Amino acid sequence: MSDSLFLFLVAVAAMGFGALFVVHGRLMRRKVERLRRVGQKASAVVVRYEYEDDADGESTPYPLVQFQAPDGRLVTARTDFGGSFVPDIGEHVDVLFDPERPEEAHIESELFDRVNGLFGVIGWVIIVGAAIAAMFLLVMRL
Repeated sequence: MSDSLFLFLVAVAAMGFGALFVVHGRLMRRKVERLRRVGQKASAVVVRYEYEDDADGESTPYPLVQFQAPDGRLVTARTDFGGSFVPDIGEHVDVLFDPERPEEAHIESELFDRVNGLFGVIGWVIIVGAAIAAMFLLVMRL
């Protein structure tokens, strides 16, 4: 396989990777928009973290929060936002939750909105950069 064909395939793979960023950002935004429409809001306390390992063996903390559901029961829910900028244990946060599945909550935060938007921006930068590289490689082959 020639070097230019290999680089072209790498550029195509990068476009696919960028598309995953864009899709992930849109799915998360759609979920949050639905919760803002049909979900309920509650004041919660971060009680601990649940850790999720990624492919590199790094652990990402996801806050577990406790809040009182409308029926009066105390709910412990896993939040959908993990990483370096999660709230501290004991911190009070506002959450959105689906009354049918209160064990999954979303921390209502401007930071989440910004990070989620950043996923889309990064994805589009990767897609456009890889597309330019692929077009350049095609033109150079002609």
